[in-house]
Amino acid sequence: MSGFNKPLPAAAFRNTDEFPVIRTERGLAYDRHVANLRGLMQDPERAKDWLDANQAIKNLTPGTTTTVQVLQDLSIMYANDEFIGSRLLPEYTIPTAKGLSFEYWKYPKRNKFQIPNTKVGSGGAVNQVSESVESASGEMVKRAQKEFVDAWDQSMWDTIIQDMIDPQMNVLDAMALEREYRQATLLCTSGNYGSNTSAVTTTWNSSTGGNPGKDVDAIKSSIWRGTTQTRVVAFTSWDVHRVLKRHPVILDTFKYGGNAPMQATTGMLAEYFEVDEYVVGYGRYDSANENQASATYTNLWSNVFGVVRVAARASRRSASFGTTFVQAPTQLSWFENGRGGKGGYWTQSADADVVKVICADCGYLLTGVLT
Repeated sequence: MSGFNKPLPAAAFRNTDEFPVIRTERGLAYDRHVANLRGLMQDPERAKDWLDANQAIKNLTPGTTTTVQVLQDLSIMYANDEFIGSRLLPEYTIPTAKGLSFEYWKYPKRNKFQIPNTKVGSGGAVNQVSESVESASGEMVKRAQKEFVDAWDQSMWDTIIQDMIDPQMNVLDAMALEREYRQATLLCTSGNYGSNTSAVTTTWNSSTGGNPGKDVDAIKSSIWRGTTQTRVVAFTSWDVHRVLKRHPVILDTFKYGGNAPMQATTGMLAEYFEVDEYVVGYGRYDSANENQASATYTNLWSNVFGVVRVAARASRRSASFGTTFVQAPTQLSWFENGRGGKGGYWTQSADADVVKVICADCGYLLTGVLT
């Protein structure tokens, strides 16, 4: 790879292990939405609106449910930029009215390697694009989580909805973690890439360090472009990223032009590997059984390095590595007598989804990158 001759960002000269979370428009929009919502809660001009909304919840009788618009909006807007699964397997929404079953299409590789006859004679007919697709089917799984808000303290009854916002966000976080777990499992499993997977010859944290750039360059010709507009995105775990951002071979590339970085940023690594984006999976989960006294925290993302084609616009006819087929979330609230002594309110979010590999040839997985 040729020398890098651009000014480096300030982060390249810091020697820290901070998580460089890459923000998205959706994540920033959600942050703005939450901040605006909390501002409205303090706005005296909106006091009556909140009073009316809270009164509607207080009038719920046991056995009846309602959708609280404020909490429903949170469910729809929700985004967590620390989770990268949906950036690699973008979401495509299937309308609820169509049920849980759906069809999608796969494109045979040969389609896009044939040179078409585009010549048109005077008054002649235009040749049709030669295109065939293979139909496949999927079934989404219903998923839901809920949290209880105790109504023992009578003073909170005037602000029921406000007191349900954080519990609703907890519910959404839990559902997002579970989806990230499934997405990471799919993306980090070599069997999902067909023949497009291999182990590196020399691990990247060995005494010699191997050559990450050469390893990634070697696999790029095996990644099929497909038929639709895609972005090439590289992904890896936090442990692998910590090796790459201080890898001597990589840092040596950026020293030209008077630069002397201590570490490479995610943007620098995207340029080094010549991909549209480079993302890092930081998520962890407690893998111990619930009845065990101590937790066992396990990384969601395995120590692999993957490169996948991601659809610029997810659809059911998209030659990209994979898709997360979803149905929009629905929020429900209800009152339950007795629980906690004086009863309380539940907030629940429910949706349906499934993650699918669409085109194994549209990705490649390097394994054994760390010792």
